[in-house]
Amino acid sequence: MPQPGLKQDHFTYGDYRLWPEDQRWELIDGRAYDLRSFAAQRLF
Repeated sequence: MPQPGLKQDHFTYGDYRLWPEDQRWELIDGRAYDLRSFAAQRLF
C-alpha cells in the first residue's frame, strides 16, 4: 500500500496485490487512490 513517506509516483498491479486486503485502494494508470476518502465525502 502507498506509504506517506514514499516518493513513488507509479505503482504496478504487483504492488497492488501486496497491499492489505482490509484497506480500500484503487489503482488507475499507476496512481493509487485511497477509496476511504471518497466514501467519507459521500456521507456529508
